[in-house]
Amino acid sequence: MIVVFDTNVWKSQVYLQSPQAAAVRFYLQHIGAKVGLPEVIKREVTSHLKKDVRKLISGLKSDYGRLLGIVGTLKELVLPDNIDFTGIADRLFATVGVPIVDVSFSFPSAEASFNKIIEGLPPSRTDQQFKDGVIWADCISLLQANDVILVTNDRAFYEDQQIDKGLASALALEIAGLPHKFTILSELGKLLKDIRGQVTIDHEQIASSWQPMLSESVRNLLSNNGYRLGELIKTTPRLFATEQPTILFIEFHAEYNCPALDEAAAPAVLTIGGDCRYNSMSKTVDQFRPQREELIIPLPDGTETRKNVILAASTVYLGHRNISHTARFELSED
Repeated sequence: MIVVFDTNVWKSQVYLQSPQAAAVRFYLQHIGAKVGLPEVIKREVTSHLKKDVRKLISGLKSDYGRLLGIVGTLKELVLPDNIDFTGIADRLFATVGVPIVDVSFSFPSAEASFNKIIEGLPPSRTDQQFKDGVIWADCISLLQANDVILVTNDRAFYEDQQIDKGLASALALEIAGLPHKFTILSELGKLLKDIRGQVTIDHEQIASSWQPMLSESVRNLLSNNGYRLGELIKTTPRLFATEQPTILFIEFHAEYNCPALDEAAAPAVLTIGGDCRYNSMSKTVDQFRPQREELIIPLPDGTETRKNVILAASTVYLGHRNISHTARFELSED
């Protein structure tokens, strides 16, 4: 499967860096899909990125000047200068995290689009839609070997320019005899819904991968009260796609059965909560941060007692610190 994102999708989804785009890239990576990148889209995305960055910088300078005039004194605003726009665009394309199929601008694609303009056919009814015709010709080229999904809200591709009517009938006729399936979707959310069901996430496997990282305080909590760590009873994780398609951020709550060292005593229940990162390729956990550990011990009278360890972590920064982009999109299964 090859997914082609039109320029409007790249731009509206923060150049595929938005939380929703992070989820889409996670699922595409896991189903072995690729991203098709026609050169006309790549060039247009790069052009929009330049305009957006310049507009953002100009707006920040203007807003900072107004705020400075109101409050009188502020820390100096530091903004980038001498920006390598091509380098930024190349980095964005390179960090999609899904294999990219580049489609070079070609004379056959240009000729096909030009002919559509002459005939007044979609998606190139006017000279302003020349790019759309090239994209369509590139999609047909990709269809020779793969299923293709085009994500675009450009009405030129739709019947009577109405999105709810689906692909224009003239375009559907062009691809009727091709061996692979073509799908057109108007928004990223619809693609997310379609591909989410193709990925199964093994919650128990994730939970087992963090078990060796349980803190020494857990071991002490158990041994000091006469118990040992037993089997996982249940886990209720919340999984989030991140800016890296192979990395999940997890907020977890887990319960473990803890047999007593005295075989005559009833087992206790250990509950832990916290968060971590999970590498879905290597099946490993890092940045494991338990934030609450509690041992629930049954008493002979039918009541219970609770032994708690509350954990907290903080980091102190002096002066300004560098901040990197992060994205979080919850991967619900409903």
